[in-house]
Amino acid sequence: MLAAGAGVGYEGCVAALLQSAQRRRIGGNGFDVGASISLSDEESRSTAAHYAAQSGTYATLRLLAQYHPPCVEKGNYNGETPLHHAAANGQEECIRVLTDELGVRRTVADNSGWIPLLYADYAHRRGAVLTLMARDLQEQLGAMNAILDSHLSRAKVMKVLRLIATVPPFYDALNAYIRAHISLLSGPLSFLLTNSATHVVEFANRRSWLQHQLNDKHRWSLTQSMHSADFEPLEVVHSDAWGSFRRWVLRNGTTHLTGRPLSHHCSFLGMPARGPGVERDLLDRVAMEITRDGRDGDDEDAFEAIDASQLSQLSRDSEAAALGFALLRPASEGLGVYHPPNLPDRLPAWLEEGYAALGWLLGYCVLHQSPFPMSFSSAFLKGILGRATAWEDLEEMAPEVARSLETVRDMNGGVENLCLTFSVEEEENTLPAESLREDEREDVVDLTTSTSDENAGGVATTTTRTETELVPGGSKKTVTDFNKDKYVRLHARHKLDRVTKSAAIEAVRHGLLEIVPLELLKHFTAPEFACLLGGVAAINVHDWRANARYDGYDEQSPQVRWLWRLVHSFTPDERTLLLKFATGSGRMPVGGFANLRGFGSASSPFTVQRTPLSFSSAVGGVASGRVGAYCLPTAATCFNTLRLPEYPTYEALEEAVTIALRHGVEGFAFG
Repeated sequence: MLAAGAGVGYEGCVAALLQSAQRRRIGGNGFDVGASISLSDEESRSTAAHYAAQSGTYATLRLLAQYHPPCVEKGNYNGETPLHHAAANGQEECIRVLTDELGVRRTVADNSGWIPLLYADYAHRRGAVLTLMARDLQEQLGAMNAILDSHLSRAKVMKVLRLIATVPPFYDALNAYIRAHISLLSGPLSFLLTNSATHVVEFANRRSWLQHQLNDKHRWSLTQSMHSADFEPLEVVHSDAWGSFRRWVLRNGTTHLTGRPLSHHCSFLGMPARGPGVERDLLDRVAMEITRDGRDGDDEDAFEAIDASQLSQLSRDSEAAALGFALLRPASEGLGVYHPPNLPDRLPAWLEEGYAALGWLLGYCVLHQSPFPMSFSSAFLKGILGRATAWEDLEEMAPEVARSLETVRDMNGGVENLCLTFSVEEEENTLPAESLREDEREDVVDLTTSTSDENAGGVATTTTRTETELVPGGSKKTVTDFNKDKYVRLHARHKLDRVTKSAAIEAVRHGLLEIVPLELLKHFTAPEFACLLGGVAAINVHDWRANARYDGYDEQSPQVRWLWRLVHSFTPDERTLLLKFATGSGRMPVGGFANLRGFGSASSPFTVQRTPLSFSSAVGGVASGRVGAYCLPTAATCFNTLRLPEYPTYEALEEAVTIALRHGVEGFAFG
């Protein structure tokens, strides 16, 4: 045992001892070579093979196995085999010899059911981990899943999954295997979706899994739509794309959306052409119309093809209102991300139907992978997913409010002089009573401080000033130095809840989830959900870099060169997620990055801002296996700014940026 554990250079000594023992056996002395090799120490019951594996002497392992093959699989007092010891000490070549040459199973378990992959040194010996993951990965993951219910083992398994998720080489190795076996995510590897604290399965693989699930769910609808004589094709009026779609889907229901793609049957009135181009044209027109109040005055044929039979299906008032009201508006001035405007808690039937129809259309886009040409605010996306919002979401949708609240929060004194109370005054779009059913009219708020605007579609919307108390009696409760943090938190949460918990979002959510169940969507982050809705952008990295600006860095800074090196290595999915992360939109600016706009419609180029480097306890802390476990990058989306810490190496930057994109950055959260 001493010679076996002495390390490289002592193989000759081991060989001489084994040859001597062999001669004694041949001499008829009754000496058992196998028994001598299997001798163990008193403290841990470890054998010579354990010591050889621990010290990295793979030649000794070969010699021991030559004389007594069972020795390489014998466990010590805890059931740990030489492979466990090789994994724990990061002995990559010993792992390869034991598994690939000597036939030791990578799933061999100790007395607690722990396999060698759970013993591996993820922080310092990555090659050893990758050698273990190179083969039999499904079986190893299955062995880890088998002990998840054990209180003793669960924490260790989850820690290993977090390490695999946050260290790029491990993440890439796992996902390369999953990519070739997507169906396993619905079977033996489903626990990777349901039990992992972070996304160990990459977005592209989860998206493929989602498509398999949705295709299975809606297979019946597809079959029926292909063979039903009652199927009504969608015929679209050029100047009334949203109205045409809305009436069609309200007549026929979601089965017409979950069956054949629109490209198979959709056409514009008077034009027989069908196909993907027609579908893209339809979605472009719908996106334009639902973000625009009323009709363009110079559109001479605005209603030329809407016949009386179609109009008679809805009342005149509700039809005019439905066609003339902008369902979505910019989250803040100049930013190309949208969500519903502030509306009353109770919506009239025609407006609720409109938002539900929009939800069905978005569900269709996910199901059929047909990108909807619009970027949505993070608050909108999180409202659909039922996720908690963060300070960054407020910065995106209301940057002036966010800056004002930051000023209050950072004041060292004198907050009382601002004369603030625990209440919020804001504008709300109130709908006229004539656009409501009689039983809805009692809920219309009529305030004297209001302005009215009648759009070209025929519905007058009234903008009113409303006051909402953040706490009971809040309008009379003064904000002070002692309660300012509570005020900032409640004010921010109220602003975000006006979007995420609005009646409009609930109607969109209800419609979308009829087609794409929340049980499937819950495995995606808000930026990933945006990619499911809007597709993956074809991003020109050279144009992106050519129009970038730097604050605290310059083009020759190592961190800048490493960042663009990483962006060039990214997949289209990852580039889209980075663009969404930094600008709030995953879509390329029209005309290229030179035309990137920010808050207030001002030109706002993509900017990389230098920030101080610090350690973070997130994702496992310093001992997590990440390179230094540094803080993650953040962003100011209203100014298209990526705040990039001064990472010391490319590997540290790569890990931090990919973690932020794949798993998100924890912000100022509101529970």
